[in-house]
Amino acid sequence: MVKELPVFISVIFALLTLVSVFWFYTATRSKTFLIIAAAWTLLQTTLALKGVYLHTQHMPPPLMLFGIFPAVFFIMLVFITKNGKAFNNNINLKTLTYFHSIRLPVEIFCRCFIITV
Repeated sequence: MVKELPVFISVIFALLTLVSVFWFYTATRSKTFLIIAAAWTLLQTTLALKGVYLHTQHMPPPLMLFGIFPAVFFIMLVFITKNGKAFNNNINLKTLTYFHSIRLPVEIFCRCFIITV
């Protein structure tokens, strides 16, 4: 967590994350997705709060090791496996399209309240 940021910014981003997970769950209706998303969010939150991602001198950087590589791996599983393809085919596209409107409050919030350091 960046120490200079007011607490309400972290609270708003946490709420936006919860809304995003719930909204995506609404599009998929998959309890497995909900469990995986909750576990993944909890893991990433824990790693970030412990400062793991601040150590950028390591190779590979922790962000790649704990964030990008596993995410790409799971995305590949969704497109390669039979269960993953079934999951993809059962997503409600209308709800998923509306889901992308979550980008608006994130962008507005970032532009208005977060100053790059």
